[in-house]
Amino acid sequence: MRRNYLIMALGATFLLLASCNQKKQNQAMENTSCLDLSNLDTTISCKQDFYAYANGGWLKNNPLTDEHSRYGTFGKLDEQNAEQIRSLIEELSKTAQKSGSVGQKIADFYKTGMDSARLAKEGISPISSDLKAIENIKTKDEAKTQIAELHKNGIPVLFAIAVSPDEKNSEMNMVGIYQGGLGMNDRDDYLKQDPRSKEIQSEYVKHIEKMFQ
Repeated sequence: MRRNYLIMALGATFLLLASCNQKKQNQAMENTSCLDLSNLDTTISCKQDFYAYANGGWLKNNPLTDEHSRYGTFGKLDEQNAEQIRSLIEELSKTAQKSGSVGQKIADFYKTGMDSARLAKEGISPISSDLKAIENIKTKDEAKTQIAELHKNGIPVLFAIAVSPDEKNSEMNMVGIYQGGLGMNDRDDYLKQDPRSKEIQSEYVKHIEKMFQ
């Protein structure tokens, strides 16, 4: 009889522990839910328009503003990161930093970029020697030498080199070479002769001129 009571007591204890554990798991799932129901638009039938059903709430709560051609959670995350970085840099620039420290270098670099009066006064003079070297290129060999010199100074002309995980083996990092130098989407955007393409090319030239100014 005592043995039966002991078994019953142990069984009740296990049931209680299991119940508590399940409750904790349910709470954890509620706290870490990957689905935000406010992003849905349940007034729309998912069978008729699943895109609007799944994204209607997000689109309503995050209207596309004039400065964005597209916007989503990754864009939102990027803006939040940029704001945090800006705050950190401004905080460094407002306080005294140890000479030669990373903080001092970051603060000096930021202040240099924000000194609009100095930038207006100096104009292109800080890079005049680089522009002159480019202007003096006459042969392919001279172009190769200048491209290498610009890359050495951190200016990725025509192509960019970066290290990233190997696409076929993520345990390895590989050197990758990427095309550079195109401001528009594709090579053909510079060569098409239809009216719309010509209009875009003309406006792009104006854009480049404005950027140089």
